[in-house]
Amino acid sequence: MRLIDYVFLLFLVVMSLDPTGYFLPIKDFLFAILVGYGLLKCITCKVPIKGYNFLTICSIILFPLWGILIASAFGKLDDEAYAMSQVRSMLYILIFVFMATLKVEKLLKIFWINGCILASVTFLLFLYGQINETFFNTVLYEIGHESNNFKMAIDREFLGIKLNGLYFTTGSFIILAFIYHLYCYHGKFKLILSAFLFLSMVFCGSRTPALIQIFILCIYLYDKKILGKTLTRMGVVVAVVSLFVLTFFLATEEDAHDVKYGNFDSYITEITKDPQSFLIGSGVGSTFKAAGNENKVVAFTELSYMDVLRMYGVPFGLYFIFLFCCPIVVGYKWAKHSIFYKRFFLGYGLFLLLLGTNPLLLGSPGLTGLTLFMAVVNKPQCMLHK
Repeated sequence: MRLIDYVFLLFLVVMSLDPTGYFLPIKDFLFAILVGYGLLKCITCKVPIKGYNFLTICSIILFPLWGILIASAFGKLDDEAYAMSQVRSMLYILIFVFMATLKVEKLLKIFWINGCILASVTFLLFLYGQINETFFNTVLYEIGHESNNFKMAIDREFLGIKLNGLYFTTGSFIILAFIYHLYCYHGKFKLILSAFLFLSMVFCGSRTPALIQIFILCIYLYDKKILGKTLTRMGVVVAVVSLFVLTFFLATEEDAHDVKYGNFDSYITEITKDPQSFLIGSGVGSTFKAAGNENKVVAFTELSYMDVLRMYGVPFGLYFIFLFCCPIVVGYKWAKHSIFYKRFFLGYGLFLLLLGTNPLLLGSPGLTGLTLFMAVVNKPQCMLHK
């Protein structure tokens, strides 16, 4: 790899392990280098940018500015810090100009390496946390509380099993790395790395990532017919049914019901309270009472898609959400010719599902994931039929 490729890998690793800059505040500096290089390369080498990608970039950058204008106009700009954080987060879409200069194979490999690093650190910290609960409950808890780099579930009960879970806020990148690893990596460390990528999400203490990883593994076993054609089909059917049942029971547990469904009701009330809220929203930086958060006045919750609809209104909010789904729509026709890309785009759908149930869609992880798939569909289709 070239030096600039290592800079990109370092950027991803820093963003994955230390997204808030608690230990090493160089993420924005590396971002500026990559965007500057990408702009220069795109101009000098005349790298083509497809129309839907150009529209997505312009829309994503303008959306928070429009949202702040709406909030200011109606006197609802209550949380200026959150509003400005949204402006900064949306600028991460500009990393596209660098990703567009890379070959798809190299781009995906760099994301895979980053995912392996993130998974390894997560799983090793998780293991040490089970052995040394004092370290987990003091050192890791303090770092997580002060930096918000990762989320923990101390003594969280998961299907009757108590775990000291550890989950980086950027852990969703592991989903994409896991799919690439299963279908494209054939080295001698495949089994070991597979275990790290799989277990780092399954035992993280959070339900949705665990269910997603199990689902991906079932699909892979089916595709490769590792256990035989009939057995794998039966296994996948059983696994899918089990996932739906598990999801239902997990979602209806008392704590999950009180938080997520309580907040959902608050969003519906806020969005439909008057025509202005429904059509143009309350704006970025506006606040509301969230029943699931003990009726606290907040600017956002873990339900990212509902945040979008509340802040931008239903018409503009649906358009904003569609921009994240656009790579799947664009790549659907040619992705069906490649089993890897079919599963990779499925992984992107699961990625969006996970980020939509956490306050990450509108942050750098969500924008970086979107940009990765924008860069993939920006390439000529003949390069991707492999």
